[in-house]
Amino acid sequence: MEPAQADAIATQSREILRTTNTQLRVAQQAKRSVAADVIAFAES
Repeated sequence: MEPAQADAIATQSREILRTTNTQLRVAQQAKRSVAADVIAFAES
């Protein structure tokens, strides 16, 4: 794997984690259950 490709994958991974974290915070503040796709992502 080329360094540039690894950097791109790391950048995408950080964005996915930020998005998931935001979804979890919104669900917690709204006292709603966590979306099934977020749970599936965390389990895989």
